[in-house]
Amino acid sequence: MPTPQETLLLGFETHSTEKIQEALAAGVKVNRRLDGKTPLTLLVEMYLRSPKFSDCVRCLMQAGARCSDIGFLAVLLDDAELLEAELRKNPSLIQQQVDIRCAFTPLLGASLLHVAAEFGLVRAAAALLEAGADVEAKAAVDEYGFNGHTPIF
Repeated sequence: MPTPQETLLLGFETHSTEKIQEALAAGVKVNRRLDGKTPLTLLVEMYLRSPKFSDCVRCLMQAGARCSDIGFLAVLLDDAELLEAELRKNPSLIQQQVDIRCAFTPLLGASLLHVAAEFGLVRAAAALLEAGADVEAKAAVDEYGFNGHTPIF
């Protein structure tokens, strides 16, 4: 029988909101760090990319997960309306850079458009492009000379 933490990780690995809810119901705390990372960070760093990713993010948020970066969260949720509202409040958000140590190529110094492209978040990408996101923006280059790619890489 898997532990609640193992069930949560299985839910993340398969983008199963049912498994995530099962783990939370079994006592996994949505904001407690696991191996030094919040559940939301663990989900974002997992290998799988699927249309169910944003549903998993939404599942965590509905359970009380915290994310202080609303613009970034709007992208992860693929929520164009929330993202557009945040961009109206803070137009410089379009230039924001984030670091995600994901299982694919790490996104270091990446724009929100990089994040939308990485996860296939079409509504968020469209909102960012409409707001003037630069499709030629380059991510940072790491200490080994990797990255530096554009969102359409």
